[in-house]
Amino acid sequence: MQDVIDQNTGEVLASRGGVVPENLLAFYAALQKAIEKLPAVIENDADGQRSKYASYEQCVRIIRPILLEQDIIFMHGQTRSWNADEGGGTKTRLYDIYTDFIHTRTTQFRRSHIEIPVPKLDAQAAGSALTYGKRYTLLAGLGIATSDDPTDDDGKSAIPARLDDDFIPSDTCIEMRDEIETAKTAADLTKWKSNAKNVQRYQTLNEREQEMLRSRYSSRLEQLTGGEAA
Repeated sequence: MQDVIDQNTGEVLASRGGVVPENLLAFYAALQKAIEKLPAVIENDADGQRSKYASYEQCVRIIRPILLEQDIIFMHGQTRSWNADEGGGTKTRLYDIYTDFIHTRTTQFRRSHIEIPVPKLDAQAAGSALTYGKRYTLLAGLGIATSDDPTDDDGKSAIPARLDDDFIPSDTCIEMRDEIETAKTAADLTKWKSNAKNVQRYQTLNEREQEMLRSRYSSRLEQLTGGEAA
């Protein structure tokens, strides 16, 4: 019997004869102890935050200390991107983003990865994809959720609905969208709209981002006023 090798990481999962290596068993034991201490769900518990979901920074603050107790570190990376066009005419590229969980005592590691389609090839789009990919693979690799609300997903901000859609909103647009969605009263929402700083931020957005925010604002205002004009 040949060694069983993980094709993604090159890790030896089982040696000849079906015996699992001792250092791999030690890594799995350490990982189990860490997961037992980690919460099953990480939610955004910071007061006044615009977004409902826990940010990447919040996740790291919770996860890193618990992993380090078991001599486990994590590192993010990206392999080469490639064209996703298989004859459909799209210029989308796929970015393979991963998180490695490394056991420093045995040098064993496991990889969690995701392929993210990025149709708009600029620094902003790539940055959004990388941020989402780091957060997603970190949580997925440890079996952690960030919300039980199916609409509470930052991936909707990072990844377009269609591969041939070249619209990816900027960070400022995403922040303003979340501020609109978390307004608790119609008065709060109209006050937010008239705020000079928010007016200035809005003017820095492109036409499509402004259109998206106008639509979100109208919908939210209608929700808060029960359909009555404000």
